[in-house]
Amino acid sequence: MACLSVWATAEDFVSFWCTESRLARMHDGAGNAGTLTDTMAHFRSKGVLGGVGMIVYNLTDGSQAVITAVDETTITGTLAGGTDNDWDVGDQYLVVTLDAFERATIEHYLEVTASDVSAALAAQLMCDCTLSSWGRELVRKLNIVDAASFYTCSCAGPKLTEQERKNYRDWMGEQLTLIRTGKLDLCEGAPGAEYPAFGAVKEGITDFARAQIISDRIAKNSP
Repeated sequence: MACLSVWATAEDFVSFWCTESRLARMHDGAGNAGTLTDTMAHFRSKGVLGGVGMIVYNLTDGSQAVITAVDETTITGTLAGGTDNDWDVGDQYLVVTLDAFERATIEHYLEVTASDVSAALAAQLMCDCTLSSWGRELVRKLNIVDAASFYTCSCAGPKLTEQERKNYRDWMGEQLTLIRTGKLDLCEGAPGAEYPAFGAVKEGITDFARAQIISDRIAKNSP
């Protein structure tokens, strides 16, 4: 694979830092519908708005739509880019409460900081290999953490102090050094002798946390 210009999306960024801004359940309305229905949802109360560039994703068929109208249990928008481009019973959806302006701002910082990860991978020719699943999640996490050391979104997530930002930047430097020197090999089937360390309880409740746990386990079992 070639090194990417960006390793994470704005949705990834907000899902990591502001879990309450991430709404994900399933459509329980009629089949072949143009409107998403979730009778258990509270879209407007959770901050979903129409006409400001927010996007709803149909994770089942791969389509997405800019939200044009919303009430507590329905979201309207024209789906495109998927296999069916409609809502069927059981289709899984994702909405992250990002308007167009904040999305563009987050994407800018993700693009700026992605080069740090790509440069470290390129130093060991990891841009030419297939990254392991945990390795791909780890570089996504690094991109997100790096971007957050410079930018805090308006969601109700943690507001990092200057010291916390410095701590994150120091941690990023340590992980990138491990990758750049080959001590942490993210390619499929080729773990390095070292592994990223972060002083937190290890709970595999997110893809990012699972990536951390897997990399630690591989490193500990390596000769």
